[in-house]
Amino acid sequence: MKNIMQDKQIDIMVPVARKDLDMLEPGLKRAVKYITNNIRHIYVVWQGPENENDPDPIIKFEGSIRPKVIFVDERTYDFSLQQVKEVLVDHGSSHNHGNWYFQQLLKMTCFRNIPGILPRVLIHDCDIAFNAPINFLDEEGRGVLSIGYPFRWVENVTSFDEYGPLESIKHSHIDMGRRLLPGWDIADPFSGMHHHQLIEQELMESLLRDAEQKHDLPFWEAFLRNVDPVRWNGACEYVLYYHYVQGKFPDRVKLRHISGVDLIHDANEPLDDSFDLIADHNNDIPVLGRHGFTSLKIRLQTMDYIPPKLREKFLDPSVERMVFRLELKNGILRVDPC
Repeated sequence: MKNIMQDKQIDIMVPVARKDLDMLEPGLKRAVKYITNNIRHIYVVWQGPENENDPDPIIKFEGSIRPKVIFVDERTYDFSLQQVKEVLVDHGSSHNHGNWYFQQLLKMTCFRNIPGILPRVLIHDCDIAFNAPINFLDEEGRGVLSIGYPFRWVENVTSFDEYGPLESIKHSHIDMGRRLLPGWDIADPFSGMHHHQLIEQELMESLLRDAEQKHDLPFWEAFLRNVDPVRWNGACEYVLYYHYVQGKFPDRVKLRHISGVDLIHDANEPLDDSFDLIADHNNDIPVLGRHGFTSLKIRLQTMDYIPPKLREKFLDPSVERMVFRLELKNGILRVDPC
């Protein structure tokens, strides 16, 4: 009986910067409330204490969620943020995006670096909140993945056909996947990126080994040396895993559309209380997010998701504040400035 129950358990892993610790508890409380799977532990991977007088971050958690939370110092991983930055510079990058790739690698290598973590882990970005009951394992025990956002953010789409045939979809994340992994390609016009993802140890380890064998490098370095150094965001962990498991382990996963609303803004312009997604959506949207991106304008200039006309709307100089609302319903995307 114990093994059966363990098979149904999942852990949650969430990477977080010190500056975002205060926003972490509300989202994780909602995860415990709405996720119908048995959650054992919540591993919070953070930068660690700066000195011996740093308060224990567990004090930021209260109630029933507190016993589930385990903080993991990112410095216990077998690679460091400084190493990531050095490889990116050596690879020809002039962007300050080491942290962006570092947090992706923390997620993808969690099974290798967090002792005792369960073989099924829900990756949970710190800036999302679940807003309705949701399950991540089906009746047969398969991991359930969100198809996420389409590779092309086409406006006024009414059917998936308008996203174009697969061979016509051009994207730096796709190019990176093809360089990194032998035989990797996209299985559908969606990215699998929805700020959360159920990953399984056996499947992720297969992905890591395939990359290491192809490039004769540790995975974290092979990953970095295959990003496009010209682009601020040239790779996505969710894209890699979503399409890899469809191609290599199609019977081990189940796909679904999950409706969601996300607000995108520049990290230097925090949103005020008027942007309260939870108050605006009473359980009608399962996943909500508020995402403050560093160097948002620079990202938008080279972001492959955005076609030229939509990019002009985003970068319109008459817009006083860069806040955009993305609404995803049944795989159909709507994008509007706020």
